[in-house]
Amino acid sequence: MRTGWADPETDAGAGAYAETGAGADAGSGTGSAATVAAAAGGPEGGGTALLRIGDAAAAAGTTPRALRFYEQRGLLPTPARTASGQRQYGPADVARVRIIRDLLAAGFTVADLRGLAPRMHLLLDGGPMPVCVPEPGGVVALRLAALDAEIDRLTRLRARLTHLLAGGPPPGARA
Repeated sequence: MRTGWADPETDAGAGAYAETGAGADAGSGTGSAATVAAAAGGPEGGGTALLRIGDAAAAAGTTPRALRFYEQRGLLPTPARTASGQRQYGPADVARVRIIRDLLAAGFTVADLRGLAPRMHLLLDGGPMPVCVPEPGGVVALRLAALDAEIDRLTRLRARLTHLLAGGPPPGARA
């Protein structure tokens, strides 16, 4: 599930900025390979190291700015801080950011995820993936309905363009 992400920070354009908090973060560090591996549960640290924001962001495949955005929007719990006020993230935080990115790439919005935030830990337990039982009017059902409406709109647009390309009037055009 972690491969082939659509990167909401670079792939979706300006519209994604407002929705995902994406964008470049000047001066952000990317962390060393050993630190990133430790946070990811690699052999260097077993996944127990506390990371500063730049290292945690690199371990999750995102930017420090995105981590702050997720925190502000209630998707990521407020992290512990050092005596000097620097954020510290653990392996569970990095895993949660990865889940957030996966869900955003799957088409959920930040608003959708905010409603799911209290149950997001269910995706982090490492056990079998919970079965998603769509509730009428629930987040998943609403997202599927929005996707169906967008597919319908794009299908109609494609039909109109195909007719125009063939030299005829678009379907439904008045003569």
